[in-house]
Amino acid sequence: MIRNHLNILVHLARIDGELEEKERALIENLGIKGGLTEEEILDIIENPSPFRIDAYTLVDRFEQFSNVIEMMMVDGKLHERELKFCAKLSKKMGVQDVLIHILIKVIVEGKYTHKEKEEIRKEIFPFNQRSFLA
Repeated sequence: MIRNHLNILVHLARIDGELEEKERALIENLGIKGGLTEEEILDIIENPSPFRIDAYTLVDRFEQFSNVIEMMMVDGKLHERELKFCAKLSKKMGVQDVLIHILIKVIVEGKYTHKEKEEIRKEIFPFNQRSFLA
């Protein structure tokens, strides 16, 4: 699952045509935390495959979505093409349209206020645990 997770992040990072150093560092750090070797991470970066959504649990979906938001924010700006990618990914994950922008807002605010992922997740799930999925 980590390979596909990183693959999605590579697609997002390259949405503007190039992989910036901060984007690469985020992918590498997540890959190492996920138990991949440097060679495996390099292979994913250099040879991304078409992305697919694995059968994620609710927690896995939050983790993927949170990392996508983190990748979008790595340069300090949220670009329209990145938001469209995020919305497309969310739909593939089964997130209801009405919740996509709410989730983005909560995760972005949490990251800017330096909240831990667990704290952000607790804020989101009581709010929408049953309605997170379409």
